[in-house]
Amino acid sequence: MHGPECNQLRSIGDGRRRVVHVPTTASPGCTDPSATNYSPLAMVDNGSCTHRPPPVPGSTDPSPTNCDPLATVNDGSCTHPPPPVPGCADPTATNCDPLATVDNGSCAHPPPPVPGCTDPSATNHDPLVTVDNGSCTHPLPPVPGCTDPSATNCDPLATADDGSCTHPPPPVPHCTDPSATNCDPLATVCMQVALTDAHTTTHRCSLQRKANMSQSSGIW
Repeated sequence: MHGPECNQLRSIGDGRRRVVHVPTTASPGCTDPSATNYSPLAMVDNGSCTHRPPPVPGSTDPSPTNCDPLATVNDGSCTHPPPPVPGCADPTATNCDPLATVDNGSCAHPPPPVPGCTDPSATNHDPLVTVDNGSCTHPLPPVPGCTDPSATNCDPLATADDGSCTHPPPPVPHCTDPSATNCDPLATVCMQVALTDAHTTTHRCSLQRKANMSQSSGIW
């Protein structure tokens, strides 16, 4: 069955018009041409129209640092990270680069410290030492005195000769016998002399005592 009909004047393709019969019962649907479900056959809008959501401006490029997954329209606000800067990023290295963002393995580190004595005046100074560990030893202060072993006042503890050495006087050869008539109190070494008699040598002191025995017993 057809519902109630009415006559309507419709245009045809050649510019002429004719009367056509259309149903009087309206067809419900979305009559909004801007809707995504617009129906050109709908005669009565039933409120079912759906529209696209309004555009959401933002960064739609997935590579930038500020990509917005909710953005539907790229507004040119995309920002990209700077390119990596290779270099040494180790702050303990001697060639650390504060601008480096990617460590490229080029870091150089100082050699380990070498403990020892760094004082050049010490007896155990080590030129290879980089850190003084308090082990330096210094020579004792010089001990002035006589260092000549042949001197009468030689000091075995003296390390610096101060010119104070004294030496015994040279020997004085003569008669040192107090019982002899020619005893010399200044003599320090008894002198021996040659004899003309049967004796080969005798002391000068003895010659004086033998004078009564032989006047040719030598020189006195």
